[in-house]
Amino acid sequence: HRETSIDSTPPAPQLNRVHIIDQVPRPLFVATIVYRDSNPLAEPGSIVVVDPFGLGTTRKLRDSLLRTATRDRATGDWLEKIVRPSAGATEFTEDRQLDWDLCAEEAASRLNLAVPIPDILEQLTAVELCLLHSSRPGIGPPQMLRLLKQSGQAVRDALEAGFIELAARYPHTAIAPVVEELQLGDDRLIQSMLKSSCRNIGFATYIPQRFFRVRARDLQSVVLYRHFSKLATVVAASILVAERHPAHPFRHIAKAWPSFLQDTERALEITGEAAHHQQQATLSAESIRDLREYAYECLRALLAPASAQSVSFEEKKLP
Repeated sequence: HRETSIDSTPPAPQLNRVHIIDQVPRPLFVATIVYRDSNPLAEPGSIVVVDPFGLGTTRKLRDSLLRTATRDRATGDWLEKIVRPSAGATEFTEDRQLDWDLCAEEAASRLNLAVPIPDILEQLTAVELCLLHSSRPGIGPPQMLRLLKQSGQAVRDALEAGFIELAARYPHTAIAPVVEELQLGDDRLIQSMLKSSCRNIGFATYIPQRFFRVRARDLQSVVLYRHFSKLATVVAASILVAERHPAHPFRHIAKAWPSFLQDTERALEITGEAAHHQQQATLSAESIRDLREYAYECLRALLAPASAQSVSFEEKKLP
């Protein structure tokens, strides 16, 4: 239910004015945008699905749509029309493909992982491509803002893919029994658990409040159902898991990158501004470049082999 104005013209939906009127979940239809994936590295016939609530792209909804397409012929035919180029459609020019290839090389070189992970590399390539285009002459303010928002969203997607890979290496099953028992209103218990875990793995500096605002249902969503879109909760879950794994990367990060949690909080603020497309967002090329550097360093730290974690980090503070 959304409050409406007494004016004759109803206002646009505002999520901060939504009221819960029923505690019983009910099925409903939502509208979203589906389009053909334009990345040259994407699988043939790949699609992109936009979150219906304006939070950027959503892999969960995309995967659900693809599963439905395998069972429902009408949905499959509909998706096939989307991914099939229309008559007379212009495919990528040689220059654009060259740009993508150069940016992919740059991303792989900066990431510098022994075994690159395709999902992460694709998103980081998109970041490099956006920054490359934003530096070219003739880019106006609207185009610049769009490129910066796209790059911010791509960083968020790359971080999400990185934490998914981290969870595959250090499964959340280590904390699943505890998280499953959490009840609504156990916020102070979660805060106590996080404080204890942070202390035990070596995060001795100030812990940002963003990670203490995690709710029981959010933590359960990440740990029990593998929904990784809420990155602050994903980081909190990783902290809890790290306490139970002696070789978890967070233990090394806590010692070698003392400001990691503060830098992560700022990174999530920047990517949140990009993902939500807020009009008041103050994105700048400088903040996105700093965000890019954070993303590379974070992903290298999360995914480096345990034997390579003796390398120290440069302390980076996002503006």
